[in-house]
Amino acid sequence: MTIGIKFSTPIQVSLLVNTSPLLVVLLAHTLLSESLTKARLFGVFLGLIGTYIVISGGQILNLFSSETLFGDIFALATAGCWAIYMIVYRRYVNQMKLTHSQITANIFIIAIFTLLPAELASSSLNNILQAPIEALLATLWLGAVSSGLGFIVINRSLAVLKASVAAVNLMIVPLSAIIIANLILGEEITPYKAAGGLLIVLGITISELIGRNRHK
Repeated sequence: MTIGIKFSTPIQVSLLVNTSPLLVVLLAHTLLSESLTKARLFGVFLGLIGTYIVISGGQILNLFSSETLFGDIFALATAGCWAIYMIVYRRYVNQMKLTHSQITANIFIIAIFTLLPAELASSSLNNILQAPIEALLATLWLGAVSSGLGFIVINRSLAVLKASVAAVNLMIVPLSAIIIANLILGEEITPYKAAGGLLIVLGITISELIGRNRHK
């Protein structure tokens, strides 16, 4: 995703990364034999339209243009990697004789050894050490709460929910972001953001309630 932002725009990367619920729903149907009703698929598409409106602010994005193609491909690959993670975890979670916290810790240890050589070869480590205390605290929050606790919660949900159900509910993230940004940063909730948020809620509702009832 970081590479994607470097070669594309943050808005386009955010949108493409948030296509992961659709990828999870399709992969879960193909690989895990989870149900895929028309209502669920429609709800996911509706939620993605809402996500588009929230992120873009109603602007028309020039996705996969010659200027942003490389970054957009990496952003879409990020969504694919996340979708594969959810599918693999859902399939094998009950075979792992570890708690969700232990599994998350092992994942982060592997990530450290994977990323550490690149960090040591660059100057970013020195930049982090010279950063102000506020930036270090923000980094600590991102690592411990946003990433660490976030992974534990999603891993726990994948143990008790179908992958497609967990993925659909992740569409609430953009809506949560605009609400928190309004409360903490004082950012205005524009009509576009409000309309997009409404579509997200409607999409989740259709996907989970109507889609589930029709499957029954």
